[in-house]
Amino acid sequence: MVREILYPPLIHWKSIVNGYISGSLIIGAVFNPYGIFIQILLFIIGLAVFFDTIFPLERMMYAVQICLSSIFGGVITLILSLTNQASVYMFFIFIATVLMYAKKLSSKFSHKAM
Repeated sequence: MVREILYPPLIHWKSIVNGYISGSLIIGAVFNPYGIFIQILLFIIGLAVFFDTIFPLERMMYAVQICLSSIFGGVITLILSLTNQASVYMFFIFIATVLMYAKKLSSKFSHKAM
């Protein structure tokens, strides 16, 4: 009798994107002179995205790829920050975060309504 063994995927694209965004937000908050309020806000949002990704409730955890993509996003942001070209990049990262969590929250509320 042939038995089919199913394995979970090795990577998960949402975890990679979340890790990249969290690393970008955290490093962007530390190395860009946006003012203390915006820097604290970006840092807290970056940590929240990282912890939401690293401690999932409804899906599997991909810790290695989350940490690697977070480091990669942080390095990209650090390079852009040191060359004073990170403002537009950080704006798009922040918009991507807002859109990602707006979609996540709307899908949670639509499932509860059914």
